[in-house]
Amino acid sequence: MAKKLNPYLKHIDNYKDSSKAVYSLTRSIGLRKDQVDPIYITTDGKIVANGFIDKNDNIEFFIDENSNVSYLKKISESTQEKFNIKPSLEYLKTGSSFRILNGDFNYFSKPISYYDNRETEKYEHLNKTTKKLISSKGSDPFVFTFTHENGAKYPVPHIKSTWFPSYNYDLYLSASDLLNNVNDLIVIKSGEYRQEPRSDMYALIGQLSYSSGTTGNIYIDTLSVPVHKMSNYPVLNTELKSVKIPRHTNSDYGVATPSKVPNAGGTIGIFKNGVYAFGYKSSNQWTGAGTYTENSYEANKNSKDTCGGFKSETSDIVSGGSTGVYHYKSAPVCLYDTGVTTHSPLLGYAFDGNPIYGPYGYSVALNSGSAPKLMTPSWRLKQVSSRTNGPDYDATYPSGYFVEDYEYVSGLGDLDRYNGRTCITPEYPGGVYAYFTTVDSSHEPAFPYIIGDQFYGKVEQQNWSGVTVNEPASIVTGKNSLGATNFDVDLFSENVFGIKYTKRGGLLKETVIWVSPHELKSFTGICLNTGTHQYLGNTGQNASFSGNLFTADGNQIASGHTNKYIAEKRSFSYPSSKDYTFVGKQPFSGGHIYIRTDSDTLTQQQVTGYTDLGTTDFYTIYSGYKNGIEGIKSGAKNPNFETGVWDGVIPSGVPFKIEVWSFNGGLCGFENEVSIFPVQNHDAVYNKSLLFQSEFTGIGPSDREALDDLTASAKNFFLKEIDSYLVSSGIKEPSASLRKYTRMITNRTRL
Repeated sequence: MAKKLNPYLKHIDNYKDSSKAVYSLTRSIGLRKDQVDPIYITTDGKIVANGFIDKNDNIEFFIDENSNVSYLKKISESTQEKFNIKPSLEYLKTGSSFRILNGDFNYFSKPISYYDNRETEKYEHLNKTTKKLISSKGSDPFVFTFTHENGAKYPVPHIKSTWFPSYNYDLYLSASDLLNNVNDLIVIKSGEYRQEPRSDMYALIGQLSYSSGTTGNIYIDTLSVPVHKMSNYPVLNTELKSVKIPRHTNSDYGVATPSKVPNAGGTIGIFKNGVYAFGYKSSNQWTGAGTYTENSYEANKNSKDTCGGFKSETSDIVSGGSTGVYHYKSAPVCLYDTGVTTHSPLLGYAFDGNPIYGPYGYSVALNSGSAPKLMTPSWRLKQVSSRTNGPDYDATYPSGYFVEDYEYVSGLGDLDRYNGRTCITPEYPGGVYAYFTTVDSSHEPAFPYIIGDQFYGKVEQQNWSGVTVNEPASIVTGKNSLGATNFDVDLFSENVFGIKYTKRGGLLKETVIWVSPHELKSFTGICLNTGTHQYLGNTGQNASFSGNLFTADGNQIASGHTNKYIAEKRSFSYPSSKDYTFVGKQPFSGGHIYIRTDSDTLTQQQVTGYTDLGTTDFYTIYSGYKNGIEGIKSGAKNPNFETGVWDGVIPSGVPFKIEVWSFNGGLCGFENEVSIFPVQNHDAVYNKSLLFQSEFTGIGPSDREALDDLTASAKNFFLKEIDSYLVSSGIKEPSASLRKYTRMITNRTRL
């Protein structure tokens, strides 16, 4: 007897012949085979088709995107069961959901849900036996624990939370309606942003002051520490340093002394980010028949960081100063765009008051309409094959290692022996004497780097002997407070601390300001008693567990296995608010009113919340729970606790966080939700019912999980829609990504 063909392996044409199709729907409706795959009814009653829907019992058969044969069965108006032949079962939940803002800005909800310890990072470090114990469906929950300072053990909290970025209006939080079944605590934290300069190339200058008139000077207090990334130097010298720069309104500005002040090395100027400029001379010398001075840049170039910075060593201190000071010996490449060939920006000032520019200037010094070009120095390596009365050129002392290896040739380059020229610049259209930081065509520093062997103008000697302010001077607190518009002041004013010149650089710290009323509960569970990892038994076998004490290889821990986990069954105490009901439409605060239901008698009583967090069990147990934000980010012990009375107001500009803490080993969340209201009515939401509505689909291995997925999808949608509305209404600032996108679109429309 001929073997029957497998219809799943054979083409439909072969199936037609072997199965004796008696009716072809394709032919009956007048379609060609190339227009649609054939549909046949066979002699044994089979229907051959790519898919069909049986309207009688609402079953749909199909081949899904993974080539699995599947069918859907409708079980209700909003739910279908999905069956796969390989078998797997998923539930599809569909439905419409909506959200209404009525006087509030936003909301927070964490519906009661299960959490699984198998999702805990620590779980991955356990052995198979312990993992099996955690996964068991016994009556005793498994908890990971930590030891408090007093030696008592408390469950590690399972935390779900949401950070809310700052709003432009004062806020308060309130239960939308009666809020109950809290498992186990609701915790509110306020935040504080880290303030950073608006540009990552700037550091903050401690204080800037200036005098005007014929003796006008700039006085700068700085740490000489930039914001940009530095090499992993040992501890830097961060003592406050003072600088005095003659202003262009000073009658002595630009007047040179009869003999030019030499560039002796050490500090020679200051850049706009408050970092010192150093000269090229070192205190190290080679002495023999002759004397050769070490080129500080060349001798130390392998230790510079990506921005061209160094930490000063003893050899750098020639003209006063301290070791350990961060500084630049050449062009600070993080202060300008090395890929731009327009006239370079103003980068700082030398101690004679003359500006220091990047490497590009106008090709014709006094013509701002001429093309910018790379400024070339008039210094070069001597055209000799050996040093006179000095060490030979070799790997230790290559050409350029000593200052004496260079010579000045008048007119060789664009710049004079001081490494500058009189020229027009964007900041000084009337002309100015300016230094240029010289580099070669590959943007590698070129001698003399910043200033030549001498200063061009009159130098303020106080910069080496100790700066004192001996004239009336005005302190700059922001650009609007400047008494003059000269660029010598404006350049540094951008780095003076002030909110106008800073940006939010992430979260600096978080402080617990409120916790829901609670009392200690207890349950029996299994916990990991000691250690950070659990190993196999002494002889390599899996650890075994029995009774109330589950130890690896019996009750003994072998030598060298001190970090072994010991699992034990025990009773735990933990704080919980599950007996408390939150009264709706009342701001959370230190004086919030609650309804407590006695768990034994079910009698109810009115309770006032905590006015001082320092008196709570939560504070006693968990005040030292973590160090830093999410570990150690803040650098300070956290959570910080505000133990005064919280008035319920979250000020404008302050981020905040709502957390749900759970200790019970399985359940987390609460019923109902927390709403965010403005302290003063706001036109965007007051007396308005703002409706956000859409259709959603949830997928899950059970009807409940499909519904949970649907709910999560709806929540994400609503939060995005609400956030967009709040930003457009000026209630919130746009996110960084939105600001970047807006700038991109704006710039493109200008093209």
